[in-house]
Amino acid sequence: MDSNGKYIIGLVFISGKIIDSTAINVGFKLRSLPASTKHLIVIVSSDGGSLASAQSLINFISFLKFERKIKVSTYIPSQALSAGFYLALSSDYIACEKSTMIGNVGAVYNSLNFNKALKKLGIDYLSIASGSSKESLRLLQGSSSVKTSSIENYVSEVGEHFLDFVCKKRNLDVENVKKFLGEGEVITGCKGKVIGLVDSCNGLLELISSIVLDNGPEFEILQVNKLDYDCNDRVNFNEIIGRF
Repeated sequence: MDSNGKYIIGLVFISGKIIDSTAINVGFKLRSLPASTKHLIVIVSSDGGSLASAQSLINFISFLKFERKIKVSTYIPSQALSAGFYLALSSDYIACEKSTMIGNVGAVYNSLNFNKALKKLGIDYLSIASGSSKESLRLLQGSSSVKTSSIENYVSEVGEHFLDFVCKKRNLDVENVKKFLGEGEVITGCKGKVIGLVDSCNGLLELISSIVLDNGPEFEILQVNKLDYDCNDRVNFNEIIGRF
């Protein structure tokens, strides 16, 4: 509660590709929430991005959660796919719409190969690397099994971690989840509710209403994206790190 007895709900909107700048900008913006904030609603509308960036943002949110002792909920209006879905899973409660798109669990790596085009043009490319896989991410290198094996291993490892994360956060059986999301499938919020991937598919207003009903009629919603971050903010890192 704030000094006026209101239950303070913070709201942050995360849309588009989840990249490094998303995690940093939103992460520090969250510091602008007043200390009296008791609940954070993260609105996610994303078709994916970097899983590492999503993990970084989750760390920011977890840090705030432990420091401020607040609850975190996620609302997905239209879609939360791949890294967007990963981010949503970090919350205590997930709400969406019946036709919301969720899932697309797994990892993918895409790359173009210009070698054949260069050969037709009579252009040779010389590269001296310290290891057989060092140039595996370059556009001008071949796609031999030696060079791509490390990438395949990386994609496989990240994909397995993603699936395990889904099961851990939602307390679901791995084999059951694989039936619906094992090949990167996309499902509706309604189906996600049946499986146990989300808690509600009745929208944002129902989520806010449930929070208010549990904590009193007087409340205030603060949109994090419009608040200014105080550069003089101080954090007791030793105290918080000790809780992890």
